Amino acid sequence: MLAHWRKPEEAVQFTTGYLIELSLSLDNILVIALIFSAFRVPPQFQHRVLFWGILGALVMRGAMIAVGAALTAFGLINLAAVAGGSWFERAVASAEPAPLRAEG
Repeated sequence: MLAHWRKPEEAVQFTTGYLIELSLSLDNILVIALIFSAFRVPPQFQHRVLFWGILGALVMRGAMIAVGAALTAFGLINLAAVAGGSWFERAVASAEPAPLRAEG
């Protein structure tokens, strides 16, 4: 039906995107149900927990977008990438145990 108003390729892209979003939303429902059961959240508090979790995720996403926009505006995105890569490399290196040395 959509192909009547748009090109067939656009109709396929829209349908594919719709099906992916639908599957991801069902996946989110499953994950939320598993988290609620794992943490034994009582039914009367589930709405509140879900509300604050979504609000917190939106605030954090907005903060990350703002930081990325600020770094891009000042041309510091490469510096941030190098600093982040260095931090990650250091975090992985510190997680590895130190090699044993033979005393002798």
